[in-house]
Amino acid sequence: FLQRYDWINELKLRASIGGTGNDGLLDSEGHSVYYPYQTLYSMSNENDQQPGLRMAVLGNPSLVWESQMNTDIALEFVLLRSRLKGTIEFFNKESRNLLFAYSLPASSGMGSQDRNIGKVRNYGLELELHGTLLRTKDFEWSLGANATFLTNRIVRLPDANRKDGIEHKYTKFVEGGSIYDFYLNEYLGVDPADGRPMFRLDKERYPDQKGLNDTDKATYTKDGNFARRHFCGSSIPDVTGGFSTNLTWRRLSLGINFAYQLGGKTYDEVYAGLMSRSLNGGRAKHADLLKAWKNPGDVTDVPALTASGKDYSTLQSDRFLISSSALALKNIALNYNIEDKLVKKLGLKGAAIGVMAENLFVLSARRGMNPMQSYSGVIAVPGYAQPRTFSTSLKVSF
Repeated sequence: FLQRYDWINELKLRASIGGTGNDGLLDSEGHSVYYPYQTLYSMSNENDQQPGLRMAVLGNPSLVWESQMNTDIALEFVLLRSRLKGTIEFFNKESRNLLFAYSLPASSGMGSQDRNIGKVRNYGLELELHGTLLRTKDFEWSLGANATFLTNRIVRLPDANRKDGIEHKYTKFVEGGSIYDFYLNEYLGVDPADGRPMFRLDKERYPDQKGLNDTDKATYTKDGNFARRHFCGSSIPDVTGGFSTNLTWRRLSLGINFAYQLGGKTYDEVYAGLMSRSLNGGRAKHADLLKAWKNPGDVTDVPALTASGKDYSTLQSDRFLISSSALALKNIALNYNIEDKLVKKLGLKGAAIGVMAENLFVLSARRGMNPMQSYSGVIAVPGYAQPRTFSTSLKVSF
């Protein structure tokens, strides 16, 4: 029935459905946990030269495998005499009996226990387009782009946690929300009188705590332990993807590839550490510390530096939350196919030379930070950035 539409060259609908299981659990250091159902003890805890024993893992004999069900439906098309190609794909992934390190009260003697906590759904849309804009005898110019729109939803939590959710260092799991939602202390700036940071007081949780009043900042506290944790965005970007262009003129070709993401939030823990006080020498600090409060009346958003560091004990505030939007130039490649006459004289079937540059730049909300390296939205490890590399190549075929 599509024969009358001569601008449609190819149209294909595909779909798939399948299930998998997952029993992969990691400890706080990223090591695999092989016996999460057993309680394990550590025997290397001497005290006053006497052998010591302590609980290392609190087992959970009722653990079951996490199950995942994947569904994909896609439409592939080729149009306009193969000048435009693309794919539109819907995906849905449901994870049941989600494996998770469930936080425990300090009175239990353990920080967490591996549990099955509920059901999570990931779904979204992927788009991909590739088109030839110009094609002549000696020259061709094409463009390509792709985009992914992802949504993460917590469908179900354990009955005991449905009302208040499950709180963690940076996040809070709430039914209907996302496991990537940030819940952080609400930072209100610096008090010009004494240089201490101010946070919105959580009056519901701490009704007996006396707060300070300000016409602009309502009721606030200078003790981060009583601050109100609030929803302040998700680490999932609104859209992620890339785009590229390729130009070919006779035997010369040039390819340029970019990656991007728009929207979302990143918690820059590395920057937070560089903005805290240090009593040890030889520690690198950020130049923004020069903006710290020094004298009564100073107006700044950087608190005063104190020897005790008390005011820096509550780093998990939205003060260090920034946009995840970024643009990266991934690579540029220039190649030349050597003429056939010369190749045959050398006894070869083909030969090409090329040069390439990779990771040339990243544009983001904070210079030097690449928010695309962490999907959790927390940049916590002060490691090396992706290296900028330049290379040459010679390819021959016999």
